[in-house]
Amino acid sequence: MRDAMQKVQEARTAYTEGRYGVAVDCYRAALEIVPEAPATEKQVKFIKDSLADALVAKGMDYRKVGRTDEAVEFL
Repeated sequence: MRDAMQKVQEARTAYTEGRYGVAVDCYRAALEIVPEAPATEKQVKFIKDSLADALVAKGMDYRKVGRTDEAVEFL
């Protein structure tokens, strides 16, 4: 769990800095580490919600520069 939360912190830092692709990768890595179990349900939900936010932000960035196909993929 400690490794997963480290990845979440890296993702949050990257997101704050506008590096949405890095945030997406870190959130996905965190999800691979955390087992889906009753004891981790809240953490998994938080990570999934945060990943969704990062995917939307990355998609919006792509849309801004005309990369519509990639934007749609992320959204």
